[in-house]
Amino acid sequence: MANRKSLADLDADSILAAIIDPDGSPLPAKYEQEKRRVIQASRLWDTYPNERRVAAILMSKYNISMKTALRDIDLAKQVFKTQHTFDYEATAMWMIKDQIELVRRCQVAGDLKEWNKAKKVLQGMVEKLHPSSEEDPTRMQANMFVLTVNAGGQQFNMPLEKVRELDPDALKTFMDSLATPIEDAEVEEIFDS
Repeated sequence: MANRKSLADLDADSILAAIIDPDGSPLPAKYEQEKRRVIQASRLWDTYPNERRVAAILMSKYNISMKTALRDIDLAKQVFKTQHTFDYEATAMWMIKDQIELVRRCQVAGDLKEWNKAKKVLQGMVEKLHPSSEEDPTRMQANMFVLTVNAGGQQFNMPLEKVRELDPDALKTFMDSLATPIEDAEVEEIFDS
């Protein structure tokens, strides 16, 4: 067996087993201090995702060098998946795949009650990944287009929807009224409104 000088030389499963079950720990006692530092580094990394800041805290708490603190942080990132390094999409896809498999097994087994439950759970999982957006009823009010028409020396506003509903003769008359020039005072009034 090779001479191991650091906790980083061990595999992640051995480190996790020592953390989960400290009494039956497969790690020698000489790694205990380093194990505590790595656990502390992972907790700090969740709170402060800045290597220099976490390293400074570890250096002051455990009286270690910057190199040792940075090595502990790297090991903590490998062993513990924190909220900053956790791949949520991959986990969600894995869970959906398992749920689809459960739906298939229930369908093959003919258990319609469990099949329907599994389908509802699957539908909820998919909706959480891609939530359906509700149409905002006031969204189009903010984007309503209004055409200002000058007809017979009189101005009035006409919504674009009303223009689309006009018959061909009325639309031609409307287009002709739009082509007539307006005076500068009218233009200023339109832009000011």
